[in-house]
Parts: sequence; C-alpha cells; structure tokens
Amino acid sequence: MKAIIIAAGKGSRLEHHTTERPKCMVSVGGKTILETQLHALEKHGLEDLHIIRGYLADRLLVDGATYHLNTDFENNNILFSLFYAQSAMNGPFVSTYSDIVYTPSVVEKLMKTEGDICLVIDREWASAYVGREDHPVEQAELAEVTNNIITKVGKQVGAENASGEFIVEHKSILV
Repeated sequence: MKAIIIAAGKGSRLEHHTTERPKCMVSVGGKTILETQLHALEKHGLEDLHIIRGYLADRLLVDGATYHLNTDFENNNILFSLFYAQSAMNGPFVSTYSDIVYTPSVVEKLMKTEGDICLVIDREWASAYVGREDHPVEQAELAEVTNNIITKVGKQVGAENASGEFIVEHKSILV
C-alpha cells in the first residue's frame, strides 16, 4: 500500500532546528521524525512511499521514494500540499504529516480499522498542551467525535468540543 507523507512546510515553530533541514529531519530520541515514521509505516507494509517536498526539498532524500514538489509551499496549506501528490491517490493509501512522531502500533490500529476514510486521533492530546507556548492549543488540529464518528476536524473545533487531536489519515477511496 502507498504512504503519502506531506513534508513541504518550513516548520517555523522549530526555528533554529529547521534553518538547514526540513522539519521531518529534526532528531527526536536519536532518530529523525521521518525515520521513526518510515519504520512504523514499513513495518505494516506501507513501502510505496510518496513524499511531498517543498522547503529545502533537495535535502529530503529517501531511497526508493517518489517525490512530488509543492512549488508554492510558502503560500498554501497542508491540504494543497496533499494534492501535489494527486497522481498517487489512485487506490488505497495512508497520508500523514511528516512532523508527527508515532509508533508502529498506531499504524497497526489504523490498518485494522474498517472504513473508506479513517482518521487517527490522539485522545490524550490535552496533556501535550499543558505549559506549551510554542504551539498553543488554538493551533491544534482537533477532532470532534459523536457516537464514535468524527463529525468535525480542524482548528475551529475548539478545546471544549475536542475528543482528540488528528494525527494520521487513512483513505481507501478518494472521492
């Protein structure tokens, strides 16, 4: 199955960590964020990699990956970036932001989930925002869940209505 990794953004909140490398190349726990993601994805059969690059594109290299270049990454958002890889969206795929650290067990749960469109949300999201100033909760991609169905996703959900924070998306069919 395909994995589409959205890695075009500059990562301005990481400031000095991203002056010479894309944000997914920042090291966390001795591995880059991207290395951690690739391990989790490949462990569950997601080896057809498509990476959407933008900021410092020439410094983001992964053996065997297909690249899609977002030439206007400074002026558009993550959804626009995803559509630079529209040619890869035929058939099942998983898409993920490149700057999120997650374990293989997250991918395993995602792959076992039924449905044409599934989102992985972190239900323990609020604890990550305690005392945090560099990425306040107002900037979080939150999800509202009603009767085990995600009814709203985005910054407009608000912390008071959030059941979790959106971290990974899986799409079987793009309509």
